[in-house]
Amino acid sequence: MNNRIENLLTLLIKNKMRKNIVAGNWKMNKTLQEGIALAKELNEALANEKPNCDVIICTPFIHLASVTPLVDAAKIGVGAENCADKESGAYTGEVSAAMVASTGAKYVILGHSERRAYYGETVEILKDKVKLALANGLTPIFCIGEVLEEREANKQNEVVAAQLASVFDLSAEDFSKIVLAYEPVWAIGTGKTASPAQAQEIHAFIRSAVAEKYGKEIADNTSILYGGSCKPSNAKELFSNPDVDGGLIGGAALKVSDFKGIIDLFEMKAYIYNDEKGDNITVTDDLGDMADQAAEYRTELIEKICELDDDLMMQYLEGEEPSVDDMKKVLRKATCECQAIPVCCGTAYRNKGCLLYTSD
Repeated sequence: MNNRIENLLTLLIKNKMRKNIVAGNWKMNKTLQEGIALAKELNEALANEKPNCDVIICTPFIHLASVTPLVDAAKIGVGAENCADKESGAYTGEVSAAMVASTGAKYVILGHSERRAYYGETVEILKDKVKLALANGLTPIFCIGEVLEEREANKQNEVVAAQLASVFDLSAEDFSKIVLAYEPVWAIGTGKTASPAQAQEIHAFIRSAVAEKYGKEIADNTSILYGGSCKPSNAKELFSNPDVDGGLIGGAALKVSDFKGIIDLFEMKAYIYNDEKGDNITVTDDLGDMADQAAEYRTELIEKICELDDDLMMQYLEGEEPSVDDMKKVLRKATCECQAIPVCCGTAYRNKGCLLYTSD
């Protein structure tokens, strides 16, 4: 069983609670009328559905006050693409965090690579922006990432670590309110995409940096999005990584069919497939932030695994939760008769709304 699958299993056993998020960044696109139409279309597309991830649209400033009341706030959050680093005053053309919040918006993208490159946003400027956003009740979606030359020089870890300085002076309480978004700058708008392995590697590094600063619990609960030419055709493979919690979507957010196609990748699934030989275990864990259901599946998962081994069941009945390693060992040799999730011997079937897939 490879490391990716082991990581997924570990996350499922430990009841992953951080949010899966699909956030659209409209950038400088859409007139007011076009933006209203796009928001209405997305709202209608999700009207009879309950997305298994948080859905956010970050729009130009002129759209915020019009779009926010149009969408179902229970399904779609609205955010800005930037805010000023000053509270108020004689700063012609700027829009403050308080102004953004006054529209009903709940999020703001900060530190996007285009803002850093074209408008000279520095670590210190972004520190001020983040603090003002938080002070006004906004959730920052804080972007970090390297350019092509830095990637080719293998300096991506060094670069993102330096960029994290803008948020690493926050208290643990404030840091826990932000969302991180990794964007390989060399992939934005170029058609290039980081491979799933590259995305997982850098996301894991970012999470380890957060853990080193704030501790493992906060790191495990921090959502880290991927933002680099993410679209329906590649999002599923990217999102399958244990440290990729969704996407910051650019071009694909401007077309509802594409954006919803990415949202739909977060189907509610919790299962383990174990082939006949017991050596090809596949795990899917897309529970998003549905805490009650996640807890339900976690308990069911542990109980079903314990049923496969008498010693493990005895340990469980005595009130001691089996270790992840012990459960992995049991799963490697286990089979079942496909009667209930989450352990499956290979037959595709539906149970409690969860589709269990066979291997290819």
